[in-house]
Amino acid sequence: MTQALGGIVGYNKWLMALDLLLIFWFLYGWYNHYRKTGGYIDFWYYNMFLFFFVPVLIMYPFDNSDLNILSVLGLNNLYIIQDHSSEAFIVSLTGFSCAYVGKYLFDKEKPFVLIELMLIPFSNYLGRFYISIVKNPLISRGFILSYIVVLIGFLFFIVSSGLMKNPREFFMLNTKYMPIYILIISTFEIAFIIISIRSLQFNNNIDKTLFGFLVVFGFFLGVRAPIILQGISFGVFYIMYKRNGYISLTKVMTAISVILFLVMLLAYIRNSTDETSTDPSLVALSFIAEIFYGNTFSDVRDFSWVLGNWNREYYLGRSYLAAFLSFIPSSLYPIRETWGIGKLTVRAAGLDETTHPGLRMGVFGEMYLNFGIIGVALFGIIWGYILRRVDYFTKKYTSQGNVVKASSVIVYSSFISYLTGSAGTMSFYIIIFLLAALSILSRMRLDT
Repeated sequence: MTQALGGIVGYNKWLMALDLLLIFWFLYGWYNHYRKTGGYIDFWYYNMFLFFFVPVLIMYPFDNSDLNILSVLGLNNLYIIQDHSSEAFIVSLTGFSCAYVGKYLFDKEKPFVLIELMLIPFSNYLGRFYISIVKNPLISRGFILSYIVVLIGFLFFIVSSGLMKNPREFFMLNTKYMPIYILIISTFEIAFIIISIRSLQFNNNIDKTLFGFLVVFGFFLGVRAPIILQGISFGVFYIMYKRNGYISLTKVMTAISVILFLVMLLAYIRNSTDETSTDPSLVALSFIAEIFYGNTFSDVRDFSWVLGNWNREYYLGRSYLAAFLSFIPSSLYPIRETWGIGKLTVRAAGLDETTHPGLRMGVFGEMYLNFGIIGVALFGIIWGYILRRVDYFTKKYTSQGNVVKASSVIVYSSFISYLTGSAGTMSFYIIIFLLAALSILSRMRLDT
């Protein structure tokens, strides 16, 4: 492994050459897409930028840097990561290459029967549940208002308990309260998409006000991913609906800068001490370190970390089974304590199981640990097909002015994301329950 620029970057020279070639190829493909369609962004390129271009391609040389010592708790862990980074990078490239095969299948063979059959129960139920809720102002607003009240209560609790910096750690340590926290976090995702899409589709001031309050109080949940990812997804919908996928490059760069600033600010608030929080130079350095060597874009690095401590025995679906059975309390059936992917990755890295929820390994890490490269290839094809399908139908429905139906495609296709990281499966169960319950209420209201 070559270290360059004083250890700022590290790389295998052949993989670095491949990485630079793929960066050029990705940007060239995106530029051609823009020339043909006039749109900068759609859901295919949004997801590939978020899960492939940045964490895999851009971060490759930084994932191998000696400066990762800032985050990985010792030289031994650093050397393990560097020894296995090539494997993690190649596995990730294999998965994303197969995702492009899945995209090709959709474009040339749509519909592909086997994958379409997999989607039918989700589209027939989750999609219809969601549409009926969003179209019902009383049910959707009542739900959002109730949830905002819960968020206010949550904020009062963490302020009075001195947990503003990292409330998640409190719930990790006090596991009897963890289901409450999971419920609150999981509800945010569906609450956000319901009220944001209502605001966009119906342009009503009540919806916009509720949306604003939801965003403000959502910042105090103690996790970055829900509010950042949902916010970006809403931005993509806005651009597609209002501007047919076009937005000026200046606004694109401004939006990216704001998002990065918010991500780094939330990370800094969580990790800062009284000493660093008052030193502007340390604040600036911590932002830079978090971007390139922290835990925000560290998917491939953390995948390498896990690979280095893995005994090379495939899990054969047991981490997915543990996630599927996550609705059963661990006291009754402790499969999650043994085979939950969060526990497996934390143990592999030698981290504290009581306070660390687990390492992210990118889109294909868990699949590789369970089923090897064949599982990665097959899942990559399915993931790519569904992602391109989402892209196709969101474009179709937004061009018709129906943002509600377009967003329903994302909602009912979201099950595929829980195969990229099964630790969040309980959240999916909560979302299904909420959509079913609210849909029943909306139908009862319509009947009366």
